[in-house]
Amino acid sequence: MGGLINSFFLSHFPHATITCVDTWEWNSDDNKFDLQVIESNFNKNTYPFHERITKFKGTSYSYFESNQQRNYFDLIYIDGSYVPDDLIIDAFKSFQALAIGGLMIFEYYIWIDGRPPKDRPIEAINSFLSIKKGCYKIVQVYSQLIIQKIK
Repeated sequence: MGGLINSFFLSHFPHATITCVDTWEWNSDDNKFDLQVIESNFNKNTYPFHERITKFKGTSYSYFESNQQRNYFDLIYIDGSYVPDDLIIDAFKSFQALAIGGLMIFEYYIWIDGRPPKDRPIEAINSFLSIKKGCYKIVQVYSQLIIQKIK
């Protein structure tokens, strides 16, 4: 989540803590963003809450491999790689770490950018949902998908 979104949650939920996992790297030849500026802005925007933020600079896979929490997080916002293989791993690892009753938000559930259908986020997310059927309920579907873990 971006620094402004984190700041919003931390401002409105004074007992909340946030773990932010990001590589602050870009894997595209058409990188139009200065990622050092983006990371610097993240640090600046979240500084007032630095005691309630854990920043992990790396992939979500490396985060979950080094942190084996289960049923730990109340909210997980997946907004990382949209490569289907990466996204399916993020979904399963995140769901393991999500508390019963917790919410998981998938960014860009409905996203059409010229990729073939098999390479779009919705395909990986729907595969995850099919396998985990009965373990969640759908809270809302729009450009994002929000589910709640029920078991």
